[in-house]
Amino acid sequence: MTGAAKRLPGPEIRFDIETQANANSFMCVNCSSCDVVCPVNVGSNRLWPQKIVRLANLGLIDELITAREIWYCLRCRKCETVCPRQVKHGNIISFARAEIFRRHLISVSAIEQLRKIFYEFQYVRWHLADSCIQRKKVEATHQQWAYWADLPARSIADEIKHRPMPKGTGVFRNFFAPANLSTCQTCSECTNACPIFVDRAVFDPQLIIRMINLGFIDAALRSPSIWLCIGCQQCADACNQLVKPYLAIEWLKQMAENKGVVPFGFAHRFEIAEKSFYNLYLDKIDDILGNSFNIQ
Repeated sequence: MTGAAKRLPGPEIRFDIETQANANSFMCVNCSSCDVVCPVNVGSNRLWPQKIVRLANLGLIDELITAREIWYCLRCRKCETVCPRQVKHGNIISFARAEIFRRHLISVSAIEQLRKIFYEFQYVRWHLADSCIQRKKVEATHQQWAYWADLPARSIADEIKHRPMPKGTGVFRNFFAPANLSTCQTCSECTNACPIFVDRAVFDPQLIIRMINLGFIDAALRSPSIWLCIGCQQCADACNQLVKPYLAIEWLKQMAENKGVVPFGFAHRFEIAEKSFYNLYLDKIDDILGNSFNIQ
């Protein structure tokens, strides 16, 4: 099959992809809302969810399963939450990965390496946030990555300096009332659904909820963990008690800036600093994929 013939749209293949993925891909109107909210795209400008949907819609199966973006995705599904046509981008990615496995195009060891890099990336993000809070200058180098990847993160509980006052606990519970934190049953559904959870010390929505409910607000505000939340809302979607951890964490970020716990405008500066490490993360994925099978 020639390169030109390979790239001809395939109506039948398009239908097969939609049948198996059940992604409502035909409903896409190319509005690019998904591209705007994707945390990987925001951080690197290298993952365009709309491109994945277009490949599926055109029936370009070979291009779809060899797209590097399939492995860049964090599976946070933020793209789906903003889609006005209810397209399920994550389903297309799940289909593409399954097709790769079915064709034996990637090894088990490569998958393990990809998982390891993802785990390391969350540790790197935590230490980056910690360094930014301390106003340290850092550069996105392989040496810095290796150092942070092996360096344990401090648990948010380690930030506790004193016992909470009962009165203060009640005030903060009222402040966070719209997030329904008082109904939390510590079932860990939010943790299980969180796409970036790798270690409780790095980021755990349930632990943050417990800290707020127990009144350890100052400890929560000082922790770098709150800055790792990508606001995907999967924690809220999974909670059968209608708790909204992502909302409480967003308020913690605002409080940290307003109270001067972090420098004013920290969120924006952290986002800028994080971009270079996102690109380093994707470069590491490219290296693994390039050594595993022929990625276009």
